[in-house]
Amino acid sequence: MADHRAVPTSTQQLHPWRTTVRSLFQFIVAAASAAPLIFTAITQHSPEAATGAGATALIVAGSITRVMALPVVDEMLKKFLPFLASEPKA
Repeated sequence: MADHRAVPTSTQQLHPWRTTVRSLFQFIVAAASAAPLIFTAITQHSPEAATGAGATALIVAGSITRVMALPVVDEMLKKFLPFLASEPKA
């Protein structure tokens, strides 16, 4: 017989706009961190610099995503930046 336990609904399903805002924030910060490298790659037509800029943006985006997933950080976001929290204040 099958086990039919209730599957909890994720915060992404409950609050899709919050997920969108969080992802947009992470992208903007990552792009801003790599902006000087991107500018240099564009003006000097350097594929090596472009690769470095892409790697920098991915590392920063991944780091921010990981830090924002920590429960302690999510609680701090609920307190100080509620629009970036995973769910609204209770």
